Amino acid sequence: MPPLVERPRAEAEVVAVVRQAAAAGRPVTLERPHGDEVGIDLGGYGRLLRVDRDRGQATAEAGISLRRLGEALGAWGLCLENGAGDASRRLGWAVSWAAHGTGAAFGGLVSQISALRLVTPQGAAVRCSATEEPEIFAAARAGLGAVGVISTVTVRCQPGFNLHVTSATVDIDEALADFDTLADGNDHFRLTWRPGRRQARVTTANRTAEPADGRRVDRSYRWFNRGGGAARQGIEYSLPRTAAGPVLHSLVGANRPAGKRPDFPIVVSVTAGDDVPLSPAEGRPSVYIAGVAGLDGRRQWVPGLDPEPFRSLYPRFGQWEAARDRLDPQRRFAYTSGQG
Repeated sequence: MPPLVERPRAEAEVVAVVRQAAAAGRPVTLERPHGDEVGIDLGGYGRLLRVDRDRGQATAEAGISLRRLGEALGAWGLCLENGAGDASRRLGWAVSWAAHGTGAAFGGLVSQISALRLVTPQGAAVRCSATEEPEIFAAARAGLGAVGVISTVTVRCQPGFNLHVTSATVDIDEALADFDTLADGNDHFRLTWRPGRRQARVTTANRTAEPADGRRVDRSYRWFNRGGGAARQGIEYSLPRTAAGPVLHSLVGANRPAGKRPDFPIVVSVTAGDDVPLSPAEGRPSVYIAGVAGLDGRRQWVPGLDPEPFRSLYPRFGQWEAARDRLDPQRRFAYTSGQG
């Protein structure tokens, strides 16, 4: 059978697609389908459903883009706690693959989720949170598209605020010497440089009462939507904050190939730790390093990346796998080779 793409516009339609695929013995993917897979495209499923100012929560359909979510919350005078990288990504995708922003006091997007509705591989719609089906909740955040289809996401939000953004060019040795001070002394921090070069770019953003001018001072959601929270460089690794220093210093000495301009800069961001089993920041404050292959750390998840080789790096991998066994013993859903 050729691959098939379904575009449901309501949770009931997602349930129907999953059940029909199961009846036909066809695997389901959340990415571009191959072979006999049924792909589920949530591009038409992207509304902001509810806003609860008193509880600081908002619920949206999983197909909404991070950019649109930020704008919609901004219209309510609200924002997320932090950014989550590429704002063109859909919310469900960003939760499933553990997208993150930057800021030593903030976790990645998975740590900002209060509840989910998940359509399981069995075709059941389940609400989960820290108190309702907590094992499913833990597995579905950073679930790699392997435990079901996220239908709706309830995120923590807060009153919107302004950020004062600064960017300066400094010597890379100076930037690394001040790394912890910069990371811990600013709400948001990012370090960027190109291999073989001595100059680095340090970007910081801090809450301010100054009025927004659209340049150095802007609304938080607009800065997050510009990708100010993190960089998406294709290859990225998470390392413990305590172990990242020697790795960063070693990268300074790595020269780019003669006559060849590197495809990407090296981009460094920081996050707090979290308690999500397959989050790259699980159990530890983390440094994310993007643009360099082959580091000894937890790979940032992307579609098609088999988690098995990284099992030993995740102490709670078995907990996630047990939840997956419960939800999808026949492996109807799987990590795919799609493009995200």
